[in-house]
Amino acid sequence: MTVTNPVPSLLLVDDDAVFRRLMSALFQQDGFQVTAFESAETAFDALELRTFKVAIVDYKLPDLNGIDFFERTRRSHPDMVRILITAHTTEEVLLDAINRGEVYRYLNKPVHTGLLRSTVEQALVLNELTTSRNMILASLDERNRELEQKNSDLARFNHLLGEL
Repeated sequence: MTVTNPVPSLLLVDDDAVFRRLMSALFQQDGFQVTAFESAETAFDALELRTFKVAIVDYKLPDLNGIDFFERTRRSHPDMVRILITAHTTEEVLLDAINRGEVYRYLNKPVHTGLLRSTVEQALVLNELTTSRNMILASLDERNRELEQKNSDLARFNHLLGEL
């Protein structure tokens, strides 16, 4: 069972302890609830317990690369907006990030904090829009089912009326 928190939640996965501390402090100042991990495996455990609106994951982790992490989590957490940060900029990494990881943004290290902040703010807006859209679509699906049932009932009624 996952728990959703009204405070914007940010998952941060990076093996650099200094980067994790700095980014955690920065985003906590911005009102985020930051949960930071040094490895993909510990982050997977957290994802089983709760949802995150935005995830910032380093490409090079000790146990898995960031693209593989996103690929493994995108089905179970499709609304989580994924940001990949890396010092390993190659065309192959970029293409994998887009195609396999379905990342929202790809940022190079060292990351300018202003750029990262604005990217996370945009990602949060995207998450909120996606969540709203999904709620609207679910409501429309429910109303369509209700209308189909009423149409079916009306057709049966008209059939019975015709027999009379």
